[in-house]
Amino acid sequence: MSFSSHTYQPASTLRSLTESRQLLEEARREIVEARERAQLRPSHTFSRLPNFFPRPAELQAVGRALEEEPCFTVLFGASSVGKVVAHLSIPSHSH
Repeated sequence: MSFSSHTYQPASTLRSLTESRQLLEEARREIVEARERAQLRPSHTFSRLPNFFPRPAELQAVGRALEEEPCFTVLFGASSVGKVVAHLSIPSHSH
């Protein structure tokens, strides 16, 4: 039994199969991630949210607090009073 000018190399065939398997697994992961991303609802973080009622005194107080040396700031308030919306409406300051 004779082989042509190409010799059979099991190691290179095994490497090629392993590479192909890894590429297939990566493609599958990317497909799953793309499906998951497609199911996420869009975020409205950077646009003014509807039904925001400006509270000038509170916004000014929070703005002053953010102008000071960086620290941990907590906004207190009852449920659904607009804490997150108020926070998002204050322009960020770069130090």
